[in-house]
Amino acid sequence: MTPPDLKTLLGDDRWMRRVAQGLLRNPHDAEDAVQDAWLAEIQGGRTLAQQRRGWLRGVLWNRASGVVRRERVLRERALDVGRERAVSSAPSSAEDAAAREVKRVVAEALLDLDDDLRTAVHLTYFADLSTREVAARTGVSPTAVRKRLAR
Repeated sequence: MTPPDLKTLLGDDRWMRRVAQGLLRNPHDAEDAVQDAWLAEIQGGRTLAQQRRGWLRGVLWNRASGVVRRERVLRERALDVGRERAVSSAPSSAEDAAAREVKRVVAEALLDLDDDLRTAVHLTYFADLSTREVAARTGVSPTAVRKRLAR
């Protein structure tokens, strides 16, 4: 089997980059996958009976699968660490009392506000609505909501 010419290699490189981008989405991981595929070809990993692009696609697929597997393991480990921290960082009774006091002070401050201000603050910070959503619910412009929140 004769080695491919430069034009074929450049075409294969562009093709491999498109395939890798489609598989991985992350440009850095895609570039690494392309480099791994070229390295595998240089090291003579395919047999003469295999078609070149099919073999290169397989190398890219294997690389992408490894990246996805590694990312899933890292996410699972991060979730496990988060769960362990949540369990080990249960608030003490003093922290509970302080949190209740803060909630009481905030509730009293909210009750002291005018209705339109209280509604804007409650919907934004407690119901987690955007300025546009608050404006739609209260029948005022988003600018009015922002001004109420600023007050």
